[in-house]
Amino acid sequence: MSPSKPANSPEETPACRIVAFRQSSALPPLSIRQNFAWYLSGNVTQAVSRLLVLVLLIKLGGLAEAGRWVAALALGTPIFAAFELGLRNLLVCDVRRRFPFQDYFSIRVVGASMAWLVAPLAALVYTANPAFVGLVFIVATGRMFDSLADIGYAVLQREERMDRIGAGFLLRYGLSLVVIAGALAVGGGAFAAACADALAAGAVFFGWTRPHVSRLLAGMVLSQGAPGTGSNSSPPTPVEIIQWQRPHAGWLKIIWESLPAGVVNFEINLITNIPRYVVDMALGEEALAVFASALQVAAVGQLFVSAMANALAPRLARCYHALELRRYVFLLSRFMGVTILFALLPFALVETVIGQKLLALILTPRILEDPTFLRWIVVAACILFMTSVLGRGVESLGAFRQHMVIRGVTVLVLLILSPVFTAWWGMRGTALGLAVALAVSLPFYLAVIVSAWVRALNVPHESAQAISVKKAAA
Repeated sequence: MSPSKPANSPEETPACRIVAFRQSSALPPLSIRQNFAWYLSGNVTQAVSRLLVLVLLIKLGGLAEAGRWVAALALGTPIFAAFELGLRNLLVCDVRRRFPFQDYFSIRVVGASMAWLVAPLAALVYTANPAFVGLVFIVATGRMFDSLADIGYAVLQREERMDRIGAGFLLRYGLSLVVIAGALAVGGGAFAAACADALAAGAVFFGWTRPHVSRLLAGMVLSQGAPGTGSNSSPPTPVEIIQWQRPHAGWLKIIWESLPAGVVNFEINLITNIPRYVVDMALGEEALAVFASALQVAAVGQLFVSAMANALAPRLARCYHALELRRYVFLLSRFMGVTILFALLPFALVETVIGQKLLALILTPRILEDPTFLRWIVVAACILFMTSVLGRGVESLGAFRQHMVIRGVTVLVLLILSPVFTAWWGMRGTALGLAVALAVSLPFYLAVIVSAWVRALNVPHESAQAISVKKAAA
């Protein structure tokens, strides 16, 4: 399937276009810089919180307990990614607002509930240990609340209000760290940490995310005097709301369009989790804790990459639909350049004496036993950042199916290389296999972006003034 056409479809009426591009009067858009700063602060809080939780588990519970925590997360995360159906990606790029938010939200409720039930069943297949199955069930409960919050953050992202997302992350992961630390301090283990994390996730969804999404949507109304409504129409009413909607035929179209993005999210989760599965099965829980710690440190630059990606995604989509090629190339190139700079940050920890001592002190001395492993895991993380940038570029074109194929090839290569390389070289081989699998995908991303723009610029189109990119304040 080719990327979506940048021009408005012929069946759209002028009245529909006016409603589709109305901004929220309650929460008007922020600049890219403001959105980046807020999302970055939230990402930093999330990463630091997750890393500190892992450190606390290692220090207070031991490597085996930390390994069980990592294994439970690694098992549940791809399942939720699959059932989330890529709705967030579709919603963020749906700048013409073809589908109401209540449909997105309702489909997400169904998907998150199904994932919550499937995750413990998958744990039963993975192992017959009842304690681990119970741990996965609690982890899935917290992940369900995060999934509901995620679709709310998607509409905030589309309307370029990342401040509410960043603040939500600060609350979510700051509160989670506090309650998990308390649970571990009184002698609890991974199960107690999962219970505390689930409570924090539920509290933030109901206390922060839902109210702010409602406020945003309440400001997007069908105004009086819009074409086709008459000058004496009824008072302004919200176009979208956050509430359950009964299933209807329109859901099938949403699911069909979002399914490729959902598969992509599932594949992305597999790409980072397949190495964990291989290490767990081949080398044991303690080795898994060491591998996961190293990967988390190597991926520290992902904080900045993710923040920029989420700030730029709606703008890239608008550039494509408005056929603003120069601005699209400028934004994507600047994004890639900054990403490469951030990708160099982990080398300071891996290649310097001070950085190595810091890693051994904070995590475990075992992380320094194989310097070559650390170098390869950093290289793999750098290539992962680059694929994240190009993936956003591909999705902004509406080329979700092409992205699905590219990530699928990466997963296939990883499935072939990881077990073999791990058997030959241990964790060093696992990291090398991840780097090679990711590198294979880079030329395919560039080919999709170039071909999509060539096709778009050669197709007759209508005026796209309604979705021209606003110049953000510096």
